[in-house]
Amino acid sequence: MYINDVIRQVKQYYPSEYDEAEMYIWCDEVSSMLAVEDRTVYKTVYISSDGSGHIPLPEGVRIENIYSVTADGKELEKLDFINGDLSSYSKVTVIYEEPYYPIRLPRYRGSASFASDDDGVYIRLGNNEFLTGDTINITTSQGAAFAESVPVLGKMPDPENSGLYLLVTDPEAVDGSGDPLPDCVITRSVTDETVCAAPYDSMYVDYILAKINLYQRDSDSYNRHMTAFNSRLAAYKKWLINHMPSRDRDCKFINVW
Repeated sequence: MYINDVIRQVKQYYPSEYDEAEMYIWCDEVSSMLAVEDRTVYKTVYISSDGSGHIPLPEGVRIENIYSVTADGKELEKLDFINGDLSSYSKVTVIYEEPYYPIRLPRYRGSASFASDDDGVYIRLGNNEFLTGDTINITTSQGAAFAESVPVLGKMPDPENSGLYLLVTDPEAVDGSGDPLPDCVITRSVTDETVCAAPYDSMYVDYILAKINLYQRDSDSYNRHMTAFNSRLAAYKKWLINHMPSRDRDCKFINVW
C-alpha cells in the first residue's frame, strides 16, 4: 500500500486536527521498526580502492550495518577494515544491512526558470534537496497549480550560473519555453510504500489512529487501536518466520525481499 493511501484511509475513518506531515512521522515509526527489527534487507556493493587505504561506504551506511567485507576473495574481520589499510586490495565487496531512510519532504520556495534542448527540459532552481527519481509538484506563489507529477530524471549544477541547479525532466511534463516563475513553491510527491504488503499493511492505519487517540487523551480508543496494531504486527512476524530463509533448509539468500 502507498503511504498516501494509508493517510487517506485514516482521514476517512477519523478526521482530526493532525496534518499529513505528522502522519508521515508516525508512518516512519512503523516502517523503521519493521525495517530494522524484522525485515532486514541485505545489499551488496563492489568498491574499487582508490589507493588511499580508505573504502567509502554507501550513504547512510554505518559500521554496525556491515554484514561482511571481502577483499580480493578474503573475508575480513571488522577490526581488520576499521583499523587496517585497504590500499593493497584492488576490489572490496561489502554486504550490508540497508538502513531505513525516512520519508523525504523537501520543499523549495523561490524563482524557477525553464529551458529545453534535444535531451529534455531543464528547470533552473536555487539550492534544493530534490533527487533523481523524485516526482515534484510546482505551484505559483498564489497556490495555483502550475505543473503536477513532474518526474526528476536528473540533477546537476548549472554550468552557467554558480549556485544554481538544473533538474532534468520530461518535455511532456513541463513546457521548456514557458515564462519563468519569480516566486513558486515546489514539493515532492510522496510515492513511498509501506514496508509490509497486504494484508499486514493495515497495521499502519491502526498505529496512526492510536497516535491520534493518544494525543487526544482518549485512552479507550488508543488501547483498542494498539491492540489491533499489535495483533497485526504479531501475525506479520509469524508470517516472516515461516517465509524467511532458514539455516535448517541448507540455503542462503541475500536481498530476497
